[in-house]
Amino acid sequence: MVKKILFADDDEDIRFVTEIMLKVDGYDVILEADTHFADNPDPYNLPDVYLLDRHMHGSDLLHTCRLLKSNAVTSHIPVIMVSADVHIQKLFEEAGADEFIHKPFERYQLLDAIARVLRKSEREKNDADL
Repeated sequence: MVKKILFADDDEDIRFVTEIMLKVDGYDVILEADTHFADNPDPYNLPDVYLLDRHMHGSDLLHTCRLLKSNAVTSHIPVIMVSADVHIQKLFEEAGADEFIHKPFERYQLLDAIARVLRKSEREKNDADL
């Protein structure tokens, strides 16, 4: 089954390049240019991973991450935060994100982070089924 990644970033060029990287590796990609996707997520069309840029149009994606992690519909979905902020590790831990990546990043770093959170998510799902 093809995994779906929702990538939120306000920079059109970064969205475009990241979409290509993810699609080449076999992922379905949902692109978002703002944070409205977190306000009322469709439980029938959820991604397998949220990939969130730290800052978008004056919005703080840490708040969006907290919102996703506190919503019963989305709390089980891994969140990867992407940022050039030197304090991203502390911030991502406070927001409840599952992983972080420093900008700029290499393709392998992104794909490795996605693979890690997907493996962890599968293990947790399998453990819950026992």
